[in-house]
Amino acid sequence: MPIRTIRISRDELLDIRKIYENVMSYACYGLFFRKGEVLGDNIADIAMKSSEGEKEKYFEVAANLLAGRGWVEKAIMSDDKVVAEGSIEVEEGKGQPTCYVLKGIIKRIYEKHYDESFNCEEIECQSKGDDACVFKLERKGV
Repeated sequence: MPIRTIRISRDELLDIRKIYENVMSYACYGLFFRKGEVLGDNIADIAMKSSEGEKEKYFEVAANLLAGRGWVEKAIMSDDKVVAEGSIEVEEGKGQPTCYVLKGIIKRIYEKHYDESFNCEEIECQSKGDDACVFKLERKGV
């Protein structure tokens, strides 16, 4: 079967998140994160093929894919940090980080590139009023 894509709006995405929060409370955030890991595998595979193993190009391609697929307006990726502006998961006034799917995507992008396990933490989020969503990456066991 050929690959098909779908589009949903930001409002639809946030409404779906509210349904999950009402039914599952905080447990749903783990599901969103795992969903991101699945999506991140595909983005990482495309970035790997497009960059031919060049680290700088890999992260550039991955950032462009994140923007092109609508997850962010802009992303800047470095060795241990991602700064993302305009995450589709941002919900103004939420008071806590909300980019669970994006966090999973980013984690897998780094794990596939370095062939190591990573922890990924959203240390700043536009949902909390920060200027951007910032993700800190750290190799597990370090």
